[in-house]
Amino acid sequence: MAKCIYGAPAYPSDKAIAVRTEGHQAPLFFLPSGFGDYSYVYELARFIDNESPIYALPWPAGLAEKGFTLAKVVGYAVAMLRRVQPHGPYHLAGYSSGGLLAWSIARHLRENGEKIAFVGLIDTLLPEMRHSASEAFAGEAQSPSAAEIREEADRIGLNMDLINAASIQHHARLVADVDVTPTDIDVYLFKAKEEYMDENTSWFKRITQRGYTREDASALLWDTVLEPERITVTRVNGNHVTLLTDAGNRQALGAHISASLKVCRE
Repeated sequence: MAKCIYGAPAYPSDKAIAVRTEGHQAPLFFLPSGFGDYSYVYELARFIDNESPIYALPWPAGLAEKGFTLAKVVGYAVAMLRRVQPHGPYHLAGYSSGGLLAWSIARHLRENGEKIAFVGLIDTLLPEMRHSASEAFAGEAQSPSAAEIREEADRIGLNMDLINAASIQHHARLVADVDVTPTDIDVYLFKAKEEYMDENTSWFKRITQRGYTREDASALLWDTVLEPERITVTRVNGNHVTLLTDAGNRQALGAHISASLKVCRE
């Protein structure tokens, strides 16, 4: 998930980051995680079929300091994306709250007349208020404190020197405003089988009452808003973290993403 795990760069840029340039199909664009980190894409890309080039769309520099709104972040990402691929059909994906940005970008493009072929959500929970660090990073809708960011970074092995706490907090507030309403965009959700969050919190109990569970193929509450026929759920091994940090889980996830992309291309 971070440079200290994968050894890949994770820094702001005003250009799409080329992870893999080979491939004859339309590119696949990934969004960073809630830490602003896109290094997970480098290792995951090894297990995604080589028919598509793969790019990462980093957060803008000064995300918090310059007071970026969600609309401005989406516009910034769209500008990077269009330099690589001027028109659709587009393929977008994101891990954790990066999936919310992927959704927002896809919706913006669709509303501007572009075709969206694929939106991949890697264990992305529909936005909901959180009450602890692990809950905030699993869904990213509540802004975590600096202490919570450090606690979570230590928990999953991230190097605090490589992340910007102010930008993480600002991003968490932005994705709380993501507008998820019915549309004609198809979503492919890759859902971790194992629980990561504290099951004893009132928030966890509340979303469980709304239908949240890891035990079946329900859609992490996206199916409470989107039409069920628009959502394809694939259950993947691991929890919110180990689905990517465990090599076997990561390989299986890449294979699932490849299979979904193949369906979209047919």
